[in-house]
Amino acid sequence: MIKQASITVVIGLALLQPVMAMHNSAINNNCDRQCLYGFVDRYMDALVDQDPSRLPWADHVIFTENSVQLKVGDGLWGTISGKRDYDLNFADPEHGQAGYFGVVEEHGIAAVYTMRIKIRHNKIKEVETVLSRPHADSPFPAPDNLVEPDPIMLSTVPAEQRRPRARMLSLADGYFDTLQLNDGTLVRTTPAPASLTTTRSGSAGPVRRRCRPARIRG
Repeated sequence: MIKQASITVVIGLALLQPVMAMHNSAINNNCDRQCLYGFVDRYMDALVDQDPSRLPWADHVIFTENSVQLKVGDGLWGTISGKRDYDLNFADPEHGQAGYFGVVEEHGIAAVYTMRIKIRHNKIKEVETVLSRPHADSPFPAPDNLVEPDPIMLSTVPAEQRRPRARMLSLADGYFDTLQLNDGTLVRTTPAPASLTTTRSGSAGPVRRRCRPARIRG
């Protein structure tokens, strides 16, 4: 369960990162945390009903599924048959974004689904989705086992234990850099010490040059 929770946290952090340089600074947005959660609920309800017309779309929308840009209404919109109770939401009011991680069904077969949505002026501007169907090479090969979130994912982190926003984003970047290196080294990005990084065994080693993998462009 701890491993599953860790993967979910990383996915949430990665999805909520601004995907273009122009989004790196805070943008005034009149949609607070609860407003963003409301958009997530509305989106998922419309998705299950296969009816994108129920949603308030911006004039120009970027919609992707598994790194492929599609027209709104294509992809999972045409194959979804239901949504299960496993449900995690993430919100980023500073940038007007929210995320969802849960389990959907296609013709009754479970699949892990995660989504980032961006709201501007109370309209949906971007939707970035990843659908992980069950197969041997999937990071979630047994979605039927996802019945309810680990309690740690639903708990509120005490204020004194919270990390700065930049640090949280750097940890997500470090996770993907670690996957790309694939040599057992855990990459820890700034503000880590300039000459040390933590390896799997806990010993110190030289910092690897960061090679940023390709990101899904929403």
